Amino acid sequence: MLRRDPRPVIDQYHADLPNIRAVLRWSLEVKESGRVARMAIAMWPFLWIAGLLSESVEVVQQALVDETVLSAAERAHARLALGLLSFGQGDYERATPALETAIDLYSQLGDLRHVATALVPLGLIQAVRDPNGGEDQLARAADTFRELNDQWGLAFASMNLGGALLLHHRYREAIPHLEESVQHARGVNAELFLSNALINLGLAHLQLGDLESARERLRESVQHAAVPDNRESLARALDALAAVAATASDPELGATMLGAGEGVRSSIGVGAWMTDRMSHDETAARLRAQLGDPAYTTAIDRGRRLTLDEVLELTAAD
Repeated sequence: MLRRDPRPVIDQYHADLPNIRAVLRWSLEVKESGRVARMAIAMWPFLWIAGLLSESVEVVQQALVDETVLSAAERAHARLALGLLSFGQGDYERATPALETAIDLYSQLGDLRHVATALVPLGLIQAVRDPNGGEDQLARAADTFRELNDQWGLAFASMNLGGALLLHHRYREAIPHLEESVQHARGVNAELFLSNALINLGLAHLQLGDLESARERLRESVQHAAVPDNRESLARALDALAAVAATASDPELGATMLGAGEGVRSSIGVGAWMTDRMSHDETAARLRAQLGDPAYTTAIDRGRRLTLDEVLELTAAD
């Protein structure tokens, strides 16, 4: 289990967390479902980073029990929030119909920005399910955000378009989209997108055999994931660094990194991200084969016991 050491600066996200949870719950109690819908769509990236996916999904579902009290825009916001947060959980069966309904509602309202937002997770879901799917939806979303001059949205769409191309083993094609995501994420200080775009970029360089570029991108991704305490992204980065270590014939370091990633995920009660499960299992099998069962288990356990500061020191020293 990850043990977070005291830090001199308390992240504002977590300082505000009790108030945000209280307002969401209070809004349901006083039958203000519309406020829940508006808050959920405005704050979904924070709710994701804060590890409130399950709780937020439950609240939004309760807000949708009686849709007659919601305006058309609020119904669309609630569906999109439900789709995005369920997508974050890896619950594609719940996310897909919510996102499709949101697209229909926003299309009727002429809200192109939110249509594009819904297309991003829907496109990635299709990319996971179909080796030739999802890319058109993601490219359409990126084009819409580009036309709207929306850097935040473009960082979001380009990151996931690059991720879909990675899933489909089109590594060179993925790199320009991921670099575009990095550029726009830096411009709007979107740490969630920046850390994940850098992870995907590191994975693309790894697959192309450029270990130094992979390490450089992944080390930076760790720093950006740690700033808002985005543990899901931090775990992704550690898994990717474990794959780099396995390729570089340093299996003990790789297994320690992999164990650290498991410790980070266990601290927020999630498993490996849906798009990463195959690569995570492949890295684990490769490291186990390189080390043998006893040494592999020892290194994994060592990684799981690391504190957050020790994890950061390990990645910096890699």
